[in-house]
Amino acid sequence: RIENTIVDIGAYEFYSTLSINDVNFLNFEIYPNPASSRVTIKTDKNVDLITIYSILGKKVITKNDTKTIDISQLDSGIYLLKAYYSDQSESITLKFIKN
Repeated sequence: RIENTIVDIGAYEFYSTLSINDVNFLNFEIYPNPASSRVTIKTDKNVDLITIYSILGKKVITKNDTKTIDISQLDSGIYLLKAYYSDQSESITLKFIKN
């Protein structure tokens, strides 16, 4: 197939790849980031459950009904924080750095 003046032999496509933009639909923030002793969640909704995972997927902290989490016992690294809202219809996952 010929695309403009380039012959495409099927190894590559000339179309853009699929991607998504980082859009904050739920007004959700983790601060400070990076953090050393605790992280705080800022959101307009009520958070029912927060789970923190290591970058390898191991569950390291689970907390109920709180927006501030003590992370002082965690090793330095990258973590994922997953927050479940009270109505259980939505959840959001964001990265943070523990230094």
